Amino acid sequence: MQTALGIDIFRILSTQPSTSQLAPLQLPPSVSTRLTTTHSALDRWRILFDYQIASHMEISQEVYLAYAKRLLANNLIPEVIEVFKTLSTQSHREALLLDLLRGPLGGIDSSRYLSLLQSLLPAHLTYTQPIFDRVTELFVQLGDIDSLLSISSIIPKHLEMDPKLLNNLVIYFLMKEDVDLSLRYYSMASTTAKTPIFPSVYAELITMCMSHDRPEDAMSVYGDYKRSLSRSKGGISPQPVDPRIFNTLILEHSKQGRMEAASQVLNDMLAMKVYPYSRVYGYVVAGYAQQRDFRSAHILIQRMRKLNHRVPTIVYNSLLSALTDAGQMDNAVKLFYEMLANRTSANEYVCTTLISGFAQIGDMGQANQWFEWMKRNKIPPNIFTYSTLINGYMKQLEVESAEEVFKEMSSRGVTPNVVTYTSLIHQANLSLDPETSLALYHKMLEANIKPDVVTYAVLLQGYVQNRDVQGAWKLFEEMRKNQIKPDIYVYSSLLDLFAKLKDMDSARVILELMKKDQVAPNNVSYKTLLTLCFRSKDRANARRIYEKMNGLSPNTTHTNIYPTRIGTPNASAGI
Repeated sequence: MQTALGIDIFRILSTQPSTSQLAPLQLPPSVSTRLTTTHSALDRWRILFDYQIASHMEISQEVYLAYAKRLLANNLIPEVIEVFKTLSTQSHREALLLDLLRGPLGGIDSSRYLSLLQSLLPAHLTYTQPIFDRVTELFVQLGDIDSLLSISSIIPKHLEMDPKLLNNLVIYFLMKEDVDLSLRYYSMASTTAKTPIFPSVYAELITMCMSHDRPEDAMSVYGDYKRSLSRSKGGISPQPVDPRIFNTLILEHSKQGRMEAASQVLNDMLAMKVYPYSRVYGYVVAGYAQQRDFRSAHILIQRMRKLNHRVPTIVYNSLLSALTDAGQMDNAVKLFYEMLANRTSANEYVCTTLISGFAQIGDMGQANQWFEWMKRNKIPPNIFTYSTLINGYMKQLEVESAEEVFKEMSSRGVTPNVVTYTSLIHQANLSLDPETSLALYHKMLEANIKPDVVTYAVLLQGYVQNRDVQGAWKLFEEMRKNQIKPDIYVYSSLLDLFAKLKDMDSARVILELMKKDQVAPNNVSYKTLLTLCFRSKDRANARRIYEKMNGLSPNTTHTNIYPTRIGTPNASAGI
């Protein structure tokens, strides 16, 4: 076998060589002539490479690699395959492929690599673990997950993806929010003998399964995690307990009302002497409370105390809010005093929850007593506290008391919010004082407080009371301009206005707008339209309206009376 030509000789061929440069090679005259007259560098490489093969010269790995790279860069896949076929052994072919795949080459995109691999494997080269590891690493570097999936789908069963890569693939699809592919690669990783799953993968996968309403998959992953805590895998020690996984699962189950599953995970956690974050306890208590399972919520609080865990205010307030929403004020007050007895401090949010509960049942005497209790105990009322009181007094038509609270709020430097202003605007409407209503509205805007749909509805009622069509239309257009979608109460008020004015044409315009906004008329809207039809002696439309309202419960009370719609502030906000 003749001595191999070095890579330096091939590099000379990158430019047009002279006869003197080729003379030391002692090439046949025909080969030298072709090299000096061929203009393409790639063709010159071909000539010299073919000459070496024909002459049975030993070709170095460096030459094979350089030539294969040039061919691949020119997308000449069949010629690259021919280069591989000149190598007689599997080990030499594998070594060349591993070198060729060692990091992305400039100008060669992932599609060329994929085409090469599909042509080469397994027809001319057997898949091995080193090849598969290098292939998967390359496509990850190129960011071409589709090609990686294509290659992965045809790998022999005895090959395994690199453990870190498998975990990263799961994370990649988690970021893409593709739960199916996340689970697919998680399953591949979890069944691979040497692949430990990262704790972060367990936590993120559980969260995604829960957010996609797949609790069974979440609990399956959780079961795998629990088993991983007690066994070694491929010589790797058992995983340490990661509280995030338990906390994530308990939180998500509690948020979605799956309290049996949340309780199961919580019991597992406590059995391992791993304890939830305080806010996790709060979510579990809130989950029970939302289902009106006050007993289980209270038992959990007592369990926290038995474990010598401090029960934070947020946990008590979760149950307290549910009790007040259910109108169970006696139990709410008992829980409040239990909280104090257990040395958990009251704050403005807990106190506001109690005040809101009494306001909702119309007991403003008790609401005011708790307001005074706050001040005696040096707990400063916040905007939610004041707004709750003002709204409560307005519902009971105790206008003077509402004004006193507003004055106190202003004197303490507490800025009113949208609920506060809406309540005061409603008060002005009750007093038939449109100028004050409008002044409050402008003051609200000057304070950079954005009105909501309830604010606009309350303002609109003032225009309806005064039969001010121009003002009502102007306010309605302003509302739409501010991208606040009118609701059924807004539309019912406008229909009420046009019914009073016997303006059937404007009423039809409102109905078309309702249809466009996909707001279905309610029984009050139909009643208003029927009244308008009868006043206009339009019996045909009256019959059609009556047929459309068939099945709706009769209701003679005009639900545009807005004190019940002015939202009670969320006393839990900010905790």
